[in-house]
Amino acid sequence: SSRRLKLRISYERLARLHPADIADILEELSRDEQRSLIEALDHETAAQIISEIPTSMQAQLLESIPVEKAADIVDEMPPDEAADVLQELPPETSAKLLADMEKEDAQEVKELLGFEEDTAGALMTTHYIALDGSATVENVIEAMKQFEGPIESIHSVYLVDAEEHLVGAVPLARILLAPANTPLQALSVEEVRSVQTDTDAKTVIDLFRKYNLLALPVVDDKNHLVGLVTADDVLDLVVRRR
Repeated sequence: SSRRLKLRISYERLARLHPADIADILEELSRDEQRSLIEALDHETAAQIISEIPTSMQAQLLESIPVEKAADIVDEMPPDEAADVLQELPPETSAKLLADMEKEDAQEVKELLGFEEDTAGALMTTHYIALDGSATVENVIEAMKQFEGPIESIHSVYLVDAEEHLVGAVPLARILLAPANTPLQALSVEEVRSVQTDTDAKTVIDLFRKYNLLALPVVDDKNHLVGLVTADDVLDLVVRRR
């Protein structure tokens, strides 16, 4: 019991570190210690840490813990990362996890699993803010309060028409400096760069590099906004390809 107490104290200290630092420690532990650590942490912290380790290790770790816990962790991961790790797992394990996940989250991940590897569709996340052009700065603040993804990933708010076609984008800096009743249409950039779901990863990387992008909207063949590729997704891809 004293060992268990020590472990609990250690886990509490670990939980105060940055997820990337905990991930470094995790990679140095034995399989059993890794499993114990992940099982001891809350779902959200565990998801943040697992997001920082290589996909193959994510899969091994999720396979080693009970399905319910693994599903709760995958639920907390960004949809694109959840799709990546589910692709790495045996099909029957993936199916069990998807069945145990929240219905809405599972649906988002299933859609991403349908895209070919190394395309914008496979790289994108479905966490973004899209509003009608007549919405105001005040509406953006409300939308941000209800946003389920990581708030630091919002660099722009995207404008869509009634049919969800991408029609504009407003950088966050413009929103912060505008009066609350300003319509977003009036703040939109002149040209919105986007890619289609089947655009290859190399083209996506080249666009980020050429235009110093922080995010790139992804549309289907009818120009409906369906997702967003972020700079950290591109950085991960570049590092993996080295």
